[in-house]
Amino acid sequence: MELQRRLFFYAGGSWFSSLVKSFYTPPVLFGDRVISYDLCHQWLVCVSLDTGKVLWQRHLPLGSVFRPPVLRPFQVLTQYPPLFLLGEGVLFILADRLYAISLSDGKIYWMRRLSTSPSSWAYYTSAVYLKRRIYVGFQNGYVRGFDKYGREVVRRRLPSLVFLYQFADSLAGISSRKLYLWKGKDLETLEPTATYTFQKKSSFFVRRVALSRLINGSGQYIYLTALGWLQVFRYRGAKKLELLWEDQVVKKRYLEFQKRRRPSYHRYTPYSLRYFIGRFSHGPYFHKGYVLMVSQSGYLYVYRSMQDVEREYLQAVRREGDTKKVLELVRLYLQARQFPKAFHYLKELLRHLSKEDPLYPKVFSLMGEAYFQEGRDLLSSKKLLEAEKSFQNALAYGRDKSTVKLYLFWTREKIFLYRYFGAWLLYGKPRLTASLKNAFLQVIQGYLSLLEKPSFQWIEERGETDSHTFIRRRLLSLLKLPFLWKVYQN
Repeated sequence: MELQRRLFFYAGGSWFSSLVKSFYTPPVLFGDRVISYDLCHQWLVCVSLDTGKVLWQRHLPLGSVFRPPVLRPFQVLTQYPPLFLLGEGVLFILADRLYAISLSDGKIYWMRRLSTSPSSWAYYTSAVYLKRRIYVGFQNGYVRGFDKYGREVVRRRLPSLVFLYQFADSLAGISSRKLYLWKGKDLETLEPTATYTFQKKSSFFVRRVALSRLINGSGQYIYLTALGWLQVFRYRGAKKLELLWEDQVVKKRYLEFQKRRRPSYHRYTPYSLRYFIGRFSHGPYFHKGYVLMVSQSGYLYVYRSMQDVEREYLQAVRREGDTKKVLELVRLYLQARQFPKAFHYLKELLRHLSKEDPLYPKVFSLMGEAYFQEGRDLLSSKKLLEAEKSFQNALAYGRDKSTVKLYLFWTREKIFLYRYFGAWLLYGKPRLTASLKNAFLQVIQGYLSLLEKPSFQWIEERGETDSHTFIRRRLLSLLKLPFLWKVYQN
């Protein structure tokens, strides 16, 4: 479909039909029929998918911004397109009103105005037909449910605007701060079954109509691409959703792209064109066990479940007896940040291989690298005690000692600072116990021992810098705290 020129339908090479030169909404497929709306001439057209013959067409004048003449149809389609829903032989259209139209002959069953405000058409964000109800999300934060006759049966106010999506028998919603899930009886009251709060507010969501699918689901798993990269959530029956996995590589590229992005603020540039044309994700879509997503830069990403990949690799190992396949599987688990699985297979390899085996040093070194990656992830998520254990294990498996020691001492410094300020809040003044003094001296001695070694490039939270520069900065910040300079002098 080309919105700028015309709409073409093609099916199996059997026919090729060019309709009226105009601007058409995305086609709706229903069995062997294709339905689309001519925005400029206000015609709703139904075409046979097999023959290309026009089965019926109905003049359906929509009001408000859709009223002809439409001077900027492409801008209207990108900002406020009519939304089409299919349900039990009825086509529902959400535009200036909510319409119910027969799919057999195009007859209008009924139409309802969703609000007494004449401009209410401009404030919907998305619509879903699920279990004989029409759920509509509005930009003022309301989610409203209507029955198949257009009567409102439920509504709920959320903190901010939400985009609604349907998968299986569940309803999902995404806002700038939260991910919502509604299942079962909660659909009757719109009380969220489970929620997930993002760490930072996303700049992706402004006032627009949701054009592409950003949420999909399968079983207890929810796939989300609204933030710019693929995230996988799991629902286990609690009130909260668990972030199971996210694509760190695409996430890093997206965040770098956001820093360099400079949107156009020309007064004649449509608001949606400034931010969203070519700059938001499409997907996730499911196809034969694969998860597909198109990124903002136009790249197609194809994902597979690690369970399927693991099954294939293990079958190859049993069939060919090649242990190198296990190492490839371990690297995939490390890339996916699934450290328990990686440690399981690495320990099995170390247990079965002899020290004289040429593969043993590679496995031993990879074990140290795995503990080091796990420690960095735990440190970034502020799980300091677990991160300290991981760095100690990385040292035991021979990982580059200078880098690991710097991470280890940095982690111990953070643990000390938490304890130091916790005691300060508890007693109302700085108070150093014997254990705190020992922890402080261990950090200082560790930093000083690294200053005696050659400097190396170091990447930390504030960017790339020299390791000696970073250590001196940390020492100065510690010694400025009350009483710590005297402890260091003594």
